[in-house]
Amino acid sequence: MLANSKGQTLVDHLRAVALVAREMSRTCGYDERLQKLAYTEGLLHDIGKASKSFQDYLATGKTDEESISPMHHEIAWAFLMQNYGISDDNYLMFNAVYWHHARPLNEFYEYLKSRDEIIEKIKVSDLKRISKLVQLLDLPDISGLVMNRDEPVPDLFSPDPRYDRNTNAEMLAVRMCLIGADRLVSKLSSGDVSAIARGSVSPSACLPSAQRSFFKTVPCPEDYQPRRFNLQLECAQEALQKRTTIVKAPAGFGKTLIGVLYTLLHGKQSYWVCPRNVVAEAVYENIGREIKAINIDCSIELFLSGERKKSNTSEGIISEFSSDIVVTNIDNLLGPMVNNRTADRLFNILSGLVILDEFHEFVSDSPLFAAFVTYMRCRHRLSDKACTLLLSATPLNMHKLWDLSDHPSALLPNEKQHYPAAHKGTYQTHFIKEFPEQVRPASLCVFNSISRTQEQFIKNQLEHLVHSKFIDADRQSIMNNIYTGFGKAGKGVVRGERVSAAPVIQAAMDISMVNLYDSICSPETTLQRIGRCNRWGTYEAQSPTVYLYIPELSSHANERGAVDTIYNRKLRDLWVQYLQKQIFDSQPLTLKEWYGIYNSFYSDHGRDVLDFLREQYKTGLGYLVEYYPVKFLEDSHEKTRKGRSLRSPSGSYYFTVRINGTRKEWLRPDDVMEEGIEMYFRLIDNKDNLGTGLMDASKMRPILVALYECGYGRFRRMIKKNTPPRSLRHWFRLARDPETPIPDFTRVYDKKLGLKQNT
Repeated sequence: MLANSKGQTLVDHLRAVALVAREMSRTCGYDERLQKLAYTEGLLHDIGKASKSFQDYLATGKTDEESISPMHHEIAWAFLMQNYGISDDNYLMFNAVYWHHARPLNEFYEYLKSRDEIIEKIKVSDLKRISKLVQLLDLPDISGLVMNRDEPVPDLFSPDPRYDRNTNAEMLAVRMCLIGADRLVSKLSSGDVSAIARGSVSPSACLPSAQRSFFKTVPCPEDYQPRRFNLQLECAQEALQKRTTIVKAPAGFGKTLIGVLYTLLHGKQSYWVCPRNVVAEAVYENIGREIKAINIDCSIELFLSGERKKSNTSEGIISEFSSDIVVTNIDNLLGPMVNNRTADRLFNILSGLVILDEFHEFVSDSPLFAAFVTYMRCRHRLSDKACTLLLSATPLNMHKLWDLSDHPSALLPNEKQHYPAAHKGTYQTHFIKEFPEQVRPASLCVFNSISRTQEQFIKNQLEHLVHSKFIDADRQSIMNNIYTGFGKAGKGVVRGERVSAAPVIQAAMDISMVNLYDSICSPETTLQRIGRCNRWGTYEAQSPTVYLYIPELSSHANERGAVDTIYNRKLRDLWVQYLQKQIFDSQPLTLKEWYGIYNSFYSDHGRDVLDFLREQYKTGLGYLVEYYPVKFLEDSHEKTRKGRSLRSPSGSYYFTVRINGTRKEWLRPDDVMEEGIEMYFRLIDNKDNLGTGLMDASKMRPILVALYECGYGRFRRMIKKNTPPRSLRHWFRLARDPETPIPDFTRVYDKKLGLKQNT
């Protein structure tokens, strides 16, 4: 019996995968139990390939493997459940066997949902063939409780009612070992596989190496402050002795340099992970400057949207996702947990050196946050080798979601303090309930909603507008202007220019202004925004001032909705009350005092924030349990599932809007902005604006023509046959594909204002 078209025998393939999976588990630093599970699941994962239909496919190639139902991983799982039953360890192994490939769906989104449903479709002769194969494998004892009742097929993740179980982390660990080993072994020749199976070649020879030849000592660059550089170096060196380290460094301290030093001293490739693309782009540039100053040969790449966007090396010298430092976003890091197309990266991202930058921004009620907590539990609780550095001036107390009482994360310098601030300058601090009609020169105004950002930009006639709803080209131009104007060599402050911004500006942007107007949302947003005000202590003569704006949320619907999305209204009010008790109006405060207030808030109210984090995790995990990778038995249907992501588990819906001031120009396909399920409901509720227009065939025809001419080629058939969609249901089905987005009449795109309401 064969395992694949490379001629690997099935027995050799199973034994080789088992050995490599165990070696992966050992390399990750997992205990003997998990190593044993990795080995055993490797022996079992492809036993379903013993079926005659699969062997006939390999022998003749006449039948498409993916049209065979049930598929081999379904058969393997059902056979194991029927013959060996359930135990805690079997649950982990059998789950990995089922999920080492995606769930197969037919064109009606149907799949085989239980053990008995799968067994009924397996021939008795195939079950006998599988039994004979298993007898050849020298399995350890895996007997469990065989259930008389039917058993449903497993979910990719499981509920966590007490917020603290290790089950999902363990399932991730063993699934990673199986998928990684299976894909590595499947690429080898049959002779190499036989050599591994016989023991004449070590399975470690298959594993990629993260080792790099960097300097072991790093001298202070000539134009750096030696005292601060030595403190940064000491921080990186102390983190080397820990597995999970959280660095609490204030704005302007130089967290990027700490991460670079941490990578160089470790002598390993690192994955530098940011919350959003705009942060990753800024961090990539900052790392480049630090590497240049240190004068070391270190390759860097910016990897976003599934491809390398930038690199400091010549094209083709180093393959994608393999530079010394890979700067990416949290989506790319966690995506392989639920996307089988990239699941072979799991080994590297679970075992490798990882730097999590501005990680406080990962918090949300989406499955992305639940996946992050699971990822951290896997690294922190299960591995004694995976090293993680977390960087933030405002780390919340998120570490309590993965810490153990006898194995806490290391907080540097300590739990109740931050590292020293970059300067000792003061900020005059005022509370305001109404936003002023005149904004002071050289000011940053940060609001929580994009619409409020746009409104005040127009009302106060400010010079710059920054938020996330600009197309890439316009956003890049805006960000370049911001850096040019308010970076260390910028003249924006001298010219008195002012910026209206949404939260996108508050993280990892190396810019500085004299004054700040902060629409209060959370402790984290307040401290992060202050970090863009007199960042380097160079504007002390101009009396830097922080205006803490406390709008009445009941009368500001957009700000209220944004606070509910970003944070929590009750906790926001708690933070406001805390600030009002700690700060007298017009009181001058240093950065050290500001971070003292932040730390004391967590000392007094950390439990309230932890309860909030647990609820966010619980909600996200509910989505994550229902999220799974799929594979259609007919490839032509796979496009209907596009857009699913950890930020939008139900699948994104794609929209396009008219470009302001034109009649026929709409956002191009590569600029289309995708929205989650919330947008779906907003549009459904807004039928007068959207639904009526979409249903009018005569009005829609010229719009479809304009969309086609703007690059949406798949509308051509509808135009030719004069068959525009005649129901919202049809529109939303089309909108799963970015090539057939819904034309949204409720908004327009303005080059100066970005995406805005169509008034």
